[in-house]
Amino acid sequence: MSVLNRYIFAWLAGCFAYLPAFAEPDVQTSKNYYAVSGMTADDIRASLTRNSPVTYNGKKHDARTDWQVSWNYYWHETPRDCKLTRVNTSLEVSYTLPRLTTVAKLEEPLKSRWNNYYEALLQHEQGHQNFGLESAREIETTLHALGPRKDCETLQNDANSVGHRILQKYAALEKSYDRETNHGIKNGAVFP
Repeated sequence: MSVLNRYIFAWLAGCFAYLPAFAEPDVQTSKNYYAVSGMTADDIRASLTRNSPVTYNGKKHDARTDWQVSWNYYWHETPRDCKLTRVNTSLEVSYTLPRLTTVAKLEEPLKSRWNNYYEALLQHEQGHQNFGLESAREIETTLHALGPRKDCETLQNDANSVGHRILQKYAALEKSYDRETNHGIKNGAVFP
């Protein structure tokens, strides 16, 4: 490596040292299952409908994903201004999913049908989690870029307003996702 290349490399490394480090949000997930049984497709469907605790707009659904983003930040105050020095975000995700208790006893074609449905259902629900994850990432990135404010109270108000606006944006995107996929049905999350 030439002297010039080493100099440029050292200069670039020094520049990156001053960029804020973005951590991935801390993600905590939980899965809550409800029991489903049956030996025929119709019996399993009836059990899904009967046992599902998930209701949205007066209609039963097979699964649900709830997420909540929170953020913490730290600031440095001077006589002139107040600026953020560190931002952390976290995401809590709770899945409500069916668990077919009779899956081991099913004939192969029906078992395969269930497994395909369940895989599509999980993928759809993970799509919901991704909205939470992306909102947490955007909150962290946007708050890191938030410039100084005249005082810390203004900084806190602005930071929290930004966070809540981002959450509203992703809540609207999530509703569109369900409309576009018909709650996952267009992607195979339908049984039988």
